[in-house]
Amino acid sequence: MNFLFYISDFFIFIFIQALLLFCAAISYFADKGVLSKNGSVRAQVIRGKQSLLKFEFAWGILSFVIVELINISNAFAGYKLIFAAFDVSLLFYLCFFNGWFRNKVIYLYSISLKSET
Repeated sequence: MNFLFYISDFFIFIFIQALLLFCAAISYFADKGVLSKNGSVRAQVIRGKQSLLKFEFAWGILSFVIVELINISNAFAGYKLIFAAFDVSLLFYLCFFNGWFRNKVIYLYSISLKSET
């Protein structure tokens, strides 16, 4: 295969879709406890409004980026709407209903705050 194939819209589009599905699968199984160690403790956290704003922001940024990547790509012309709807719905699930992913968002946010100081 030629190097240009690996930087083509088609290959990068498929790669991003596969990466998003892989992250969603890992998040789903981690949230259900399949990937946790035996005997690990599970807790339920009730988030406040300040914390929920972080998830809305993360969902907005991730949705914007993924929809723009779909829009500028020439791959799968004619099917972009179904990809965009699926990806935004998947990101919505991850940001608002998947506890494991939400904890990773809070963790990354706290790291970014520490690096500013």
